[in-house]
Amino acid sequence: YQRHATGVYRYMLAHVGSVADAQDLTAQTFLAGLEGIAGFAGRGKFVAWLFGIARRKAIDHFRAARRTIPLNELEDAADPDGQPDELTEARLDFAALAAAIHTLAPDRAEAISLRIFAELSISDTAHLMGKSEAAVRMLLSRAVHDLRRRVVSPETRA
Repeated sequence: YQRHATGVYRYMLAHVGSVADAQDLTAQTFLAGLEGIAGFAGRGKFVAWLFGIARRKAIDHFRAARRTIPLNELEDAADPDGQPDELTEARLDFAALAAAIHTLAPDRAEAISLRIFAELSISDTAHLMGKSEAAVRMLLSRAVHDLRRRVVSPETRA
């Protein structure tokens, strides 16, 4: 739990946009992982198995809710260990990034969420998405290109 809780939480927050929902889904992920630990059986990496559960929990959340993501709630996603000025900057950066991610094609958004927020390797991301590593690299490259266009201001591009 200590090793993966932050990654699962960030992944959930990037997907659902609500601190309360992200916390709830993180708890559900670990509970489902604990209940299904016998199903892991040591095949593959534990982190990939755990994020497979997280991914399904996020999908189930949207199937049940069928609602839009309130990105304004991302302001409450501060890291308790940061300094106040760092927290404000991080909140703004995270909010802009999360808003931009939601405008990406679904595969690109998922790849970037798993790679950046969940901090999974390309291999683990590919496994979870059912794609080759080359396909994931291409999705990431295109996602980063799209995000740069959406997040970086025209003044900083020059």
